[in-house]
Amino acid sequence: MEELIESTRIDLDKGIERVGGYFFSGTKLPLDGGNAIWVYRSCIMNPRTTDDIIDQAVSGLEKGISSRFIK
Repeated sequence: MEELIESTRIDLDKGIERVGGYFFSGTKLPLDGGNAIWVYRSCIMNPRTTDDIIDQAVSGLEKGISSRFIK
């Protein structure tokens, strides 16, 4: 799962035209019972980030994930 998250996140980041840091990162989220799962994380706090930019980023992430499963 870590490899999927990192590869799709990197592809997405390369395709976004913007100024600033990452839209998405990957992190290991701790769960109850000592388990953990890899997840996407996003922290969008730039006041110049519009709804359109966020929609494009999410759409790009969805395309990146589905392209790895639907051939």
